[in-house]
Amino acid sequence: MATSPAVPSRRPPRRRWTVILALTVPAIAIVLAIVFIAVGEGGAPQIEITGASETQRLYGGILQEAATLGDPDAPVTIEYFTDLQCDRCAIYHQEVIPPLIEEFVRDGDAKLELRHFSTAENDTQAAAYAATAAGEQARQWQYANVFFLNLARVPGDPPRLTADFLLQIAGGVLELDESDWEAAIDTEEVQGIVDADAQESIDLLLPAEPAMVVSGPDGERVLKASPTVEEVEAAVEEVR
Repeated sequence: MATSPAVPSRRPPRRRWTVILALTVPAIAIVLAIVFIAVGEGGAPQIEITGASETQRLYGGILQEAATLGDPDAPVTIEYFTDLQCDRCAIYHQEVIPPLIEEFVRDGDAKLELRHFSTAENDTQAAAYAATAAGEQARQWQYANVFFLNLARVPGDPPRLTADFLLQIAGGVLELDESDWEAAIDTEEVQGIVDADAQESIDLLLPAEPAMVVSGPDGERVLKASPTVEEVEAAVEEVR
């Protein structure tokens, strides 16, 4: 688990946002019900997206490529499994990830790799596609962080994620080219990566909570059920 996941050789068929509404496959319909929600005749409301500056302070100056944050040659890899569309995952992210970045990633002792999986019964891949597409511009971690910071602002009652909201989050990520980001969302590469992440979470028998897999020269530790910073620190010491 030390490198970004390779795109599976049998990739899912391309699903263009402009034609996907015509599909009737139930699994895809669930995603569409989440993403393509009309918010009245006046269009989707504009949300004040916050957190861009604090996100840049946290991630700025750290090497990033696709899902990997930190030195690719770091001796320890911390794979971080989470669901962007999960309220408790958003809280966990803000409590656990910044300390790990400052303690291990910024100094090159470990690298973090972001893995997407659903913690809900329904398919919640829309935000995962959006964040992974931002990774094409080395901004996946920034997108995920800004998304988590604004998760409570998802419009609707009950809240329903929209394509417009995902675009507004992209606008809150500094130096992200929105046109390139939109073009990347529906590519086979992005969807293949997200599908591979989901399969890996199934193979690891992860519960519906954030999880970490810590690997290094002295082995691997699988930390399920929202491990604390202290538990991750201990795992890093054990494998490096």
